[in-house]
Amino acid sequence: PIPRMLLYLDSMLWGPDPFWYHIENVFLHYLVVLLFYNIVLAAFKDIRTALFSSVLFALHPIAVEPVNSVMAREGIISALFLMVSLSALLHLRGGKARWGILALLAFILSVLSLEHGIVFSVFLAANAFFSRDEPLRGRTSIVIMFLLVTASYFLLRVIFHGNETFFTVIQTDLALSGLYKYFTMIVFPFSLHLGYTLEPLSVFSYSGFITVACLLVLLAATVAPRTPGAIRAASIWVLVFFIPFSNSVPYISFPLADRYAYLALPGFCLLGGWGISALIKWKQFFGILLFAAILVVLGATTHRQNIVWKNDFLLWETAVKRSPSNAQAYYHLGKIHDEIHAPVKAISYYKAALRSDPMYAAPHIGLGNLYKSLGEYDLAFYHYTVSLILAPQKTWIHLNLGDVSMEKGDWDRAIYSYTRYLKHRPDNSDTHYKIAVAFQSKGDYVSSISHYNEALSSRPRFAKARYDLSRLLLQVDDFQNARHELRLALIIDPNYSEARALLKEIATQ
Repeated sequence: PIPRMLLYLDSMLWGPDPFWYHIENVFLHYLVVLLFYNIVLAAFKDIRTALFSSVLFALHPIAVEPVNSVMAREGIISALFLMVSLSALLHLRGGKARWGILALLAFILSVLSLEHGIVFSVFLAANAFFSRDEPLRGRTSIVIMFLLVTASYFLLRVIFHGNETFFTVIQTDLALSGLYKYFTMIVFPFSLHLGYTLEPLSVFSYSGFITVACLLVLLAATVAPRTPGAIRAASIWVLVFFIPFSNSVPYISFPLADRYAYLALPGFCLLGGWGISALIKWKQFFGILLFAAILVVLGATTHRQNIVWKNDFLLWETAVKRSPSNAQAYYHLGKIHDEIHAPVKAISYYKAALRSDPMYAAPHIGLGNLYKSLGEYDLAFYHYTVSLILAPQKTWIHLNLGDVSMEKGDWDRAIYSYTRYLKHRPDNSDTHYKIAVAFQSKGDYVSSISHYNEALSSRPRFAKARYDLSRLLLQVDDFQNARHELRLALIIDPNYSEARALLKEIATQ
């Protein structure tokens, strides 16, 4: 809820102008970078490691999505609160309880900004357990409090979203593939895009072997007694923030996006910053040259990625180029062409999305809407039906099926579809109205009048329903009630010319 609250506050401050939203995102990103610099400096007393790490963080292309997308800045906000929490924990050495309270509060706000932040308590516990002389070692009580907050959150998550939790969503067959993507998108951020797709990855493949090797190196760095504090903390951070990518915490869908990887970025940057600092101590010229080259590459890549975010079409077109099997990208390109009234291209993109992922419901819905607008009702009905099979939770598709059936003159099928929707929204006046029209077209006037009355009982100011009901009442020679409904329609809408004309016509008879 925190990003939504901030977005609402921004709308009050800046209005619809997106310029200030983006300025705010840039400010938040560099505030996170500044806090990260201070944390590394305070924790490890190495100004070069702090400087190099924070510069890598500032320029990394992973930050492009959360900075450019106003609706995807939850990663930045969550990271900001995590940095505040870490800063407070480092001040806890003074023994003042207020720093512990601030750390816990910031942690809770981080989780309320992005659920990935919940694993921060695991980082604290692991760091405290494996550390030797780091600042957080010995802070057992505060770590336990963080773990209790985490356990309480999970309990609430199970209570309110039990059907979306733990084993129902863990995708073990994609965990290695997710880990590989997690490493490559941060270490080699040259093909970042929206809508990442994953395929099962064998541990015996080259990519799988490299991924497992990296994982083992990080684990070794975590447990080895002589590992430098910065390397241990960074390794734990990288490992812990992979947990959300493996869907081992309760998420509804596989959470693979740049804005989510943003939270993992501090660990990778700390590893890089420490490595560059160590290299400069050993071979100063070579270390500085390498760091300069990395900055040039990161800066150029970030600039190129910013250009991609200029408009939606370029954004999704780039996603298709960098990931040709990206069903989500094809779908959004189809949607863009649909909105600019280019149906032929829209259909081709929707079909390309289905070729990439036949179980993707959204392109079927897009094709249904498009064929409906083109008058191809049989094709529209087919795609709506398939989309409902693939996504039965989208109960509003029943309305689309009903509308298409009405256009085809299949009154029974329309009534059936509308009635199915009413099971989920029994007081929906528009649906009752549509059923009334279907029954009226079918010639079942009694049922039609009943549903007109149902529509009007939940929405008394429904002028169109009163007008159509009056026409039906005239068909059954109920002139008195017809006049009554027309008068009510005119009270609701005095400019309702059809109702006024019909009322005059009745008066002359």
